[in-house]
Amino acid sequence: MNYLNILTLCILLAVCTSCGGAKEGGNTENTDTTSSNTTPNNEGNQQNSDTTGTKANPSSTGYTGGDEPNGFTADEVLLAPELYKYMQANMKGWALITREKWLSNDAKKVVDPGDTAIIYEKDIVVKGDFNGDGKEDCAGFFINKANEARLMIFHKTDDGYEAIKVSDEGKIEGKASLGLGLRLQPPGKIEMYDPSESFVLKNESFVYMTYGKSDNIISYKDGKYVKAFTRD
Repeated sequence: MNYLNILTLCILLAVCTSCGGAKEGGNTENTDTTSSNTTPNNEGNQQNSDTTGTKANPSSTGYTGGDEPNGFTADEVLLAPELYKYMQANMKGWALITREKWLSNDAKKVVDPGDTAIIYEKDIVVKGDFNGDGKEDCAGFFINKANEARLMIFHKTDDGYEAIKVSDEGKIEGKASLGLGLRLQPPGKIEMYDPSESFVLKNESFVYMTYGKSDNIISYKDGKYVKAFTRD
């Protein structure tokens, strides 16, 4: 009788031990599953954070023109920052003439076969002290939304700028292009088209070039800008 009681007790102990082991194993599996679910969620959150961080937040200036290298308009790159702001505030609808309307590819191949002498960035804007007041002025070819082109000069002043229209260059429409450029001319003696003639520039001025045809000097004299023919 004692032997049977002992045997029964052993069997009961064995069964209880087996149940407890299975229960612990179940808890371990659930914990691992929860852990593995947490990891992908964390990765997903990290990816979303990175995507948000790389989004650009472009600014709208309300004034566009020229080309857009590296997200900036040609006007921002080539004009003085103060002049760019002046044009935004006072000359809505006007901007530097675009590369395409400045000189078509076909025209450039004819007047500059080597594609090195005529460069948009160098010929579209010129800066210097044109009126002799010690401040840096700016001249350039500008165009409005009606495709009307102008040569304009901006005198730097204590309060900002003074805009001066030098010449109307007509409408640039369709496949037509301006075909004009500017180059800085330092003060000094200038030889004219006629070798017997010459004159002396008191201030920095600029050359007004009609590509493949002629050059003129535009200089400030007696309160206005004058043009002198120098080369055919």
